[in-house]
Amino acid sequence: MENFELEETEDTNVLDPNIRKQLREAQKVAQEVQSSRDQLATLQKELAFAKAGIPEDGVGALLRVAYQGENTPEAVKAEAAKYGVLSNSDTQSQNNSVSDSELDSFRRVAGAATSAGGNPPVDAGQAFLAEMGDANSEKDAMAVITKFARSNPELGITPPGSF
Repeated sequence: MENFELEETEDTNVLDPNIRKQLREAQKVAQEVQSSRDQLATLQKELAFAKAGIPEDGVGALLRVAYQGENTPEAVKAEAAKYGVLSNSDTQSQNNSVSDSELDSFRRVAGAATSAGGNPPVDAGQAFLAEMGDANSEKDAMAVITKFARSNPELGITPPGSF
């Protein structure tokens, strides 16, 4: 039997330039994938906070930075409740929501103003009242007021922020 010895004619520590190129490309792809995963995680976290109703300022902003838990609205709400972030917001939204008795008062005042002045068209006034009746929060009510103040100046509605 013959003993064949393998003669090393090339340095085995040097990689082929094509292999080096492919490795660099694979590293770039891996970095892009990791960047995409990081962006996805950030977007999922932002979505969970938005769905949970966490404010973007004040204590809500601090919670958004410090939160390390699961990115679901339920988990975010639980964490927010733990630190009292939502309790203040919920109290404000309850105080800001328009009750049925307040809506009836708005309707009576608007009806009295319409019948006393006689200037605003009845359909514009009724449309205003209908949309105010559909408003579920102060934000919705302010949007209706702004809309009708701009489009129907004859109603005598003062837009928010012009006091």
